[in-house]
Formats: sequence, structure tokens, C-alpha cells
Amino acid sequence: MKHWLRKQFINWLVKDIFHGIQKEDVLQVKNGRIYVAGEILTDAQANKLEKDAETIQNMYLWELLTKDMEYHSFNNGWRKAKTEEDMIVGKMSLYYISEMNNKLRDIASGWYTTGKRSSK
Repeated sequence: MKHWLRKQFINWLVKDIFHGIQKEDVLQVKNGRIYVAGEILTDAQANKLEKDAETIQNMYLWELLTKDMEYHSFNNGWRKAKTEEDMIVGKMSLYYISEMNNKLRDIASGWYTTGKRSSK
């Protein structure tokens, strides 16, 4: 009962704190067009997005930050994990790091506008 109550309380807290971002606020692709905040990006904006993603991918700082996040996620999720929740948070962190890198790769390769995924 105590564990269930703790979980319910945490869910209640997080739900009210992190509800600000909606599906419409994030990057979406429909019919080969990129939408941000419900608005279609112009070709110039989409091209800039691709160049920005490529720049971020090639930054040494991004490589270091990614490695740092992966290290801490692994360390806290496995080596220092005391509970099942610790392991879940570590795995979730690694998943989101991977998703961010995949999204950067896809944007930089033009996948969002061409529909052809990069094999990098």
C-alpha cells in the first residue's frame, strides 16, 4: 500500500509540473512537410533545420555531452541502482539519448523532407 501511494503521489506531482508541452508544440512530419507548433516550415526553414542538426552532430561538445549523459545514465541505472526504479530511469535516459541522436541524424540527412533514412 505504501509503495502504491508513493507512486500515485509522484505521478500526481509530475503530471502537474510537466504538462506544459503538447504534441502540437513539438516537431512533427506529415505528408513530407515539417510542422513546428502546428505551422508548416518553409523550405528555407527546413533547410536551416537540416544544417543546424548537422552542425550539432559534428560538434565536439555534443559528443562529450552525449558520452557524459550515457555514462551517468549507465552508472546510476546499473552500478549505483538500489531499486527497480533506478534501473528504469537509467534505461529511460539511455533511450532518450538514443532518440535525440537518431532525430538529429534524420534531420541532418534530410529524411524529414525526402523520406529517405540515412544509414550513418
